[in-house]
Amino acid sequence: MLDRFSIVGRTTGGRSAGGNRHALSSAAAVTIAAGCLVFAGCGRSDLPTVPVQGTVTYNGKPVVSAMVKFDPVDAAKVRPAMGTTDDQGHYTAGTTATAKGVMPGEYKVSILAYLPPPPGKKADIGPLAIPKRYTDVKSSGLTASIGERDKSKVIDFELKD
Repeated sequence: MLDRFSIVGRTTGGRSAGGNRHALSSAAAVTIAAGCLVFAGCGRSDLPTVPVQGTVTYNGKPVVSAMVKFDPVDAAKVRPAMGTTDDQGHYTAGTTATAKGVMPGEYKVSILAYLPPPPGKKADIGPLAIPKRYTDVKSSGLTASIGERDKSKVIDFELKD
């Protein structure tokens, strides 16, 4: 049913504003769906978490409106977390909408960011703002380690071509 709505949520009769039946890539759709589950309040707010923040840059420049997703290596003990970057590429990660911070553990990280659509193009999203390999934990090479004794953690991601 995801293809019945464009990224901004208006019904377009099964087509995106750009005319493509599937405006979102499968990676984007999975990431958005996972984000909805993480932040839908399906978790407890009393989880042991560590405040995590950082900056995402690509070739030295801030990545704006990127979704930074922390996928636990041991999903049986640790919950996923995510954050969204601001205009300076800064993010703060949270396990749920009410539990700010990331549970101690080992994570594989993926980042998803799009450029705005080109002027005059009828599209909901533009092209990827970063290389595609960073959008999947299997190919990103990005990891994070949050210790139980950490009071807070700064994790910057410097993406390159």
